[in-house]
Amino acid sequence: MDPNLGSILFMGTTANGLWKSTNYGASWAQVTSFAPTNVNLVLFDPSSAALGNATLRIFVATVNTSAQSLYRSDDGGATWNPVPGQPSGVMAIRAATADTLLYVTFANSRGPNNATSGSVWKHGIASGSWVNVSPSSGSFGFSGIAIYPGDAKIIMASTLDRWSARDEVYMSTDAGTSWTTCLRQCRCSSSVLRLRISCP
Repeated sequence: MDPNLGSILFMGTTANGLWKSTNYGASWAQVTSFAPTNVNLVLFDPSSAALGNATLRIFVATVNTSAQSLYRSDDGGATWNPVPGQPSGVMAIRAATADTLLYVTFANSRGPNNATSGSVWKHGIASGSWVNVSPSSGSFGFSGIAIYPGDAKIIMASTLDRWSARDEVYMSTDAGTSWTTCLRQCRCSSSVLRLRISCP
């Protein structure tokens, strides 16, 4: 749902591409300007429009591991282009945006199985820069990503298909420079987030 104009919704499907509604979901039309058919995520960048107006910048990720997974539109979905510089060999799985930055999790499979590589990247929306801020590395991917609304430096990210060591949730309080494990060490707590995770 468009965070600036709630009547607009975009829906990504796994077989029939991208769809759009302009009347709160009462009716839908396929976005014919977007060619890929297998979609992982749709993300609006609310900073690209004022409240009450349609958001102009939208990111959509597809099942593609040839550095053509993440797409960007700057005109509300009329035209689309792959985001330059994105990593290859993996696909964008989830994303979150704040303060002109886009955080994206990547894996070589959408899961829940067959993910043997992955990473977390910080993308400068205006500059086009890409920085690998992965909490760890191994034979697994990354999936969940979230930014705390009260402080854009606080980020949570989760692994995907890390069966042998079990999946992990990581937290960063410095925009991805360093990370703390939350599940494995049973110590994820923050006075800012009031977050408590207890282990069995």
